Amino acid sequence: MNKNTLMRTLALGLIAGGTAMLAGIDFNATANAQLTRAKDVDKEAVPEVLDEIVFQDGRTFRGRVLEETDTQVRFELHRPGFPVAITTYSKSQILSISRGKVEATSSVVGGVPDLKKNKATDEVKSLPEDLVKIYKVDMEGLFGWDQTASDDPVTFWPESLGMLFDDVDSTFDDLIATKNAAGEQIWIVDPAKRDTNIVLIEYDCTTPWYAGFDGVWTTEDIGPIFEDEVDKGRRIIFWVKNAMDGGAFLPFVTPEPNLVFHPDAIMGFTSDLNNFDIGDDVVDEKQISLRLGHAEGFVIDGGYAKVAKPVVYSMARSKYWLAMRIVDGEPELRFSTSQVGGDGWRLLSDGGGAYHDSGPNSLAPDQLALDASTANMLGISSTPSAGIRELMSNLGFSDYHVLEETEGTEQLEERSEEFW
Repeated sequence: MNKNTLMRTLALGLIAGGTAMLAGIDFNATANAQLTRAKDVDKEAVPEVLDEIVFQDGRTFRGRVLEETDTQVRFELHRPGFPVAITTYSKSQILSISRGKVEATSSVVGGVPDLKKNKATDEVKSLPEDLVKIYKVDMEGLFGWDQTASDDPVTFWPESLGMLFDDVDSTFDDLIATKNAAGEQIWIVDPAKRDTNIVLIEYDCTTPWYAGFDGVWTTEDIGPIFEDEVDKGRRIIFWVKNAMDGGAFLPFVTPEPNLVFHPDAIMGFTSDLNNFDIGDDVVDEKQISLRLGHAEGFVIDGGYAKVAKPVVYSMARSKYWLAMRIVDGEPELRFSTSQVGGDGWRLLSDGGGAYHDSGPNSLAPDQLALDASTANMLGISSTPSAGIRELMSNLGFSDYHVLEETEGTEQLEERSEEFW
């Protein structure tokens, strides 16, 4: 289980266990004796046999089952030519799990020593080592599991995104091996290269309209992939153009200053959890609280705990009032189901009244929608940026290079289509 997913589960009062993957790692110890260049890894670390997962849609993945619960499987995925990837799958998508079924021959085993090189790898090597290199991804469209439930095709889903980051690792060739507190070998980004090898995601995403707020469950599936990348030291910058419904929370997996709004960006919801109704008021509130708890967890995990509850709740439900002011350069919030505000306060949502009807989210005018200015004042977004040059300058990078030979968005879309 991803460590941030575990934190969200604990926050909801559920019983869970596990060990944080990167516990005890000194990220500044570039000369640590445990750290090893990927190409020097001992082949004996490869398992002798692999487990096999068969999915409901016919896909078959091979690797090692690291952890299995009643609802999820944490899996070390092996694919020849790609680095080992650790991800979490919902058991509702799985037909069968066979342990120790496949002999770990070179035709099925993955691993960093067998990284697939590409043109961008050579491009990176041709550039000065201290030059900031940008692997740019255009992430635009829908993400989710079920492509057949809507006329709009699902563009992004967990495995396609996992493979994208495999290509990032291959391109930068900057992984080193170390061990976590349990003595398990894991891969992290070389600390000396974390601020020079950067993934920039130009983000304009939502989840299918019919899912409403429940699009957050799709974020639960996709989020751990990004969280694992952040945990292993990969710097990811989300440059948000629009982030709606379930897609609203994914950018929060990366801490500020790595979350940047475009000047015209909107982050919000097109549905109102106040309208959630399955026939029992008590059950309704429990179900709403469950959803809000998961959404709030993403915001907390990214380092935005001070604003998490008022922002998430006001985005999701029209019943809340939210006002803010800046005191000594820091945002101060008033949040309630009763009227708040007053002199010196800026009203952001008004409990379903008329004030917010002229807000930036015309589809749900009675709920909070974050525009670039508000997100910046709340400390969620760095300085809004309209172009890459402006964005990089605002982040303190005067000299950088956007890689031209990456498979990027094309690979992401093609791999999404391959599995359907």
